[in-house]
Amino acid sequence: MANLSNPATANQAAFGQLGCEFQGGTGAFTVTDRVIVAIQFTEDSTLTTLTPATDDFCGTGTTGVNGDNMAGDTFPKGLTIYGRWTALRLATGAAIAYFGPE
Repeated sequence: MANLSNPATANQAAFGQLGCEFQGGTGAFTVTDRVIVAIQFTEDSTLTTLTPATDDFCGTGTTGVNGDNMAGDTFPKGLTIYGRWTALRLATGAAIAYFGPE
């Protein structure tokens, strides 16, 4: 992983500057060595899977609370949600997943 000691670089990485992936099908998508920090829906979409990252920011190594089961909820085109996830699978629609540091 890159050195993120510069606050500007750390802020950029936290907001998806480590790349992105377009998801336009129903195949599973899992991230390693980074996490999904934002998901922008480019079509009305529903999710099958959204797996929360295990965060160690507080030294607990626990799964974040941002992984509530959202299967079946419809996310409208243009909506962006923020969090920390390691896996994404769409049931319908399309989205762009933005990456941040692990």
